[in-house]
Amino acid sequence: MHSKNANVAWIDQITVMPQVVRAAPLSDEAQMTRPLANIGELWFFTPVMARMLQNGAQNTGEMPESAADFERLSALLEALPRLGGTPIRESLCADLAALGCRLAPVPENAAAIWHATAAALAERPCSPMEVLSRMGARAFDVTPQGLAEDPALPQDSVPILSLLSLLSAHTPDFRKTLVALGACCGREIVTLSDLEAALEAVLVTAKARGARVIALSLCDTALFVRPDPYHAAEALKTALGGRGARLQAGEAALLHAQILRILGRLAIAHGYRFLWELSPKNDTISLPFSPIELQKLLTYLDEWQALPPTCLSLAPAQYDGGLSPLLGAFPDAAGTSRLCFGVAGQGATREDLGRAVRFFARNGATARCIGLTDARALCLQDLTAKRFAAALGEELALFDDAAFAEAEARAVLFDRAARFYGLAEH
Repeated sequence: MHSKNANVAWIDQITVMPQVVRAAPLSDEAQMTRPLANIGELWFFTPVMARMLQNGAQNTGEMPESAADFERLSALLEALPRLGGTPIRESLCADLAALGCRLAPVPENAAAIWHATAAALAERPCSPMEVLSRMGARAFDVTPQGLAEDPALPQDSVPILSLLSLLSAHTPDFRKTLVALGACCGREIVTLSDLEAALEAVLVTAKARGARVIALSLCDTALFVRPDPYHAAEALKTALGGRGARLQAGEAALLHAQILRILGRLAIAHGYRFLWELSPKNDTISLPFSPIELQKLLTYLDEWQALPPTCLSLAPAQYDGGLSPLLGAFPDAAGTSRLCFGVAGQGATREDLGRAVRFFARNGATARCIGLTDARALCLQDLTAKRFAAALGEELALFDDAAFAEAEARAVLFDRAARFYGLAEH
């Protein structure tokens, strides 16, 4: 596979291999099964896409959350020139083309684009769930509230229990998450014991519906503080009282560690795995957790027998420094590391994705990679997945054993993720 023509053919072969797609829920999960009415519903109602668009615009105020869909479409088209050459712009243009709209995405075409895409969606109705299924989604993030509604997922797919704000004690979303957890199990959460009971009830329900993974975000904390029950209880009381913003960084960190210890023990007892989102919210350079602080947290959970199999989902740039010691760390009883790694590649360039792939290949650790792990936005054509596959193909083309390289490509792109999410059990 060393000739130029052979490499091109090989990369083309890799880019069409199936991948496991993890899908983000809409802010209103009931909308997932309702037909889309306009292009705004396709673009503006997933947390992932909202974050991408805000990061790509110079002024996030140009995308007011309270604005109507058409107003936000106009604001997006105003901001689009600043996104030129980025995967965000390419994905949005690909969506328009997939709906048969060949109009240039410029502000003066806002009304025409709105009407053309609405007509296309009316002619061929489809729900967000159908769009996601069409792009290969097989693992769907579902919140406890969504789980209570018993969502009808596409055939051969599984839910992921999404608790992304459970480790954001200094934000209003933390309190909302605990209120929702309490509502799901019919009890108010006031103490850590209440939280443990509520979490166990939700885990039991989610497992009965096929969930095997708990998704958590560690993006809102940057250090590990060893907790003690008294100070963790006091921090919880402060957060539940609506004063989470007053928590010092250390207070929030010790509460997060206490919650992870509780949840980790429950996860092991009920056969779950962790998916930790560690990619920063506002850039792709720094780790919210430094590798040293991350290792302290993992060591603490391991000491308390509260570390289930865990995937660390990181942005490509985060693979540049300090992660190598974690590649074989925290072995299970069979001697296999409980840690695997995923790439949060939404919006990344092919060069960025290649950086992550090289980290695994040059450390002899492709067996620890389960591919792209961030929740994809509602895009009819997923350019990031093709870019990741191409970057993987370029690296594996260096192997002389073509059969091994092909098997490894399939394992990274599909097989390991399918086992991790529990698809192999269906």
